[in-house]
Amino acid sequence: MAGKTWLLGILSWTLCLSPLPARAQTRAPSSPWIRPGKEKVQGLGFFHGTRREKARLLQQGFLVTSRRAPSMGALYRFLGVPVVLVTPDAFLDPLMEVFYDLRRLSWERSAKALPEVLREWTARLAPFRKSPWSEEALLGEKILRVCLGVLGGKAPADLPDVSAEIERIRHGRGPALSPLMGRPIDYGILRALEGEKGPPGASWRRLASMKAWLGRVPLLLASPRETRAAFLLAATAPREWKEYRKEEKAFEGPLDNLDLDAYARALKEAGGISKVMGSRAAFLRAQKILDSLPGPRVADPSLVRANPLITGETYAEICRKQKGLLLEGAAWSPG
Repeated sequence: MAGKTWLLGILSWTLCLSPLPARAQTRAPSSPWIRPGKEKVQGLGFFHGTRREKARLLQQGFLVTSRRAPSMGALYRFLGVPVVLVTPDAFLDPLMEVFYDLRRLSWERSAKALPEVLREWTARLAPFRKSPWSEEALLGEKILRVCLGVLGGKAPADLPDVSAEIERIRHGRGPALSPLMGRPIDYGILRALEGEKGPPGASWRRLASMKAWLGRVPLLLASPRETRAAFLLAATAPREWKEYRKEEKAFEGPLDNLDLDAYARALKEAGGISKVMGSRAAFLRAQKILDSLPGPRVADPSLVRANPLITGETYAEICRKQKGLLLEGAAWSPG
């Protein structure tokens, strides 16, 4: 708080000395904001400057607060004059723009490098197409092929559900049934997370779509088929993908669900992928290890199949049903 007060104090003198547009210099000498003891009006709190500084800022059309206004309209109606509203957010804006620029550059680089990584991952899954888990290996491959398509590759003609999923990701505008996963996804959210900075075809925006889609298709622990596919993906993940995720985690924090590392550790404790594939006891042991880990803290509304008011389910129970593997995820975009 002391740091914020110091910065706001510096800002007050900077603004007082800076030339302002004529309409921003409208005086408000009768405003109750500058009366002694009137420190809070409309839910706003002044910065801890002197009364002289507060009055001078108001006279120049500036209002510096430590909290947000209920609305700009309410603020205008109260003051009766045009103002330039400055909140602590203003100090973060330049820093966040630099951060967003760096993230866009990083995503541009990743979007160009990941297709090769995804193709290698697909090749590593190929031998399992002849194993007892052939259908699960195909599901894992389809998820990777969707990612390739979103990043700019061609939709595979031999996999119609993959092509349909790519089309939904590119052009979907709201909740719809996923052709690949067979459950609802809000494809409209993917549009919002792409952001608006840069041209529509920018590589980083394609990566934003991929990240957002992967964040909405967890391989659910409650489904044996999806769990087996998750184990195969964890067992075959290339080193480059793990390094990419490590970098993303450093910037964005951990995913709000289980990740590849959790599945890899469960496989190791259960004896490896070969033993888990060949022994039901080993599979159940690995599944139990994952079940003991915390799941998502935030439930995806599109995955809630029944009305909790009717079923009596708690929010924690709904989240537990959504526990599973996330390869990626995004709740924001540098756009």
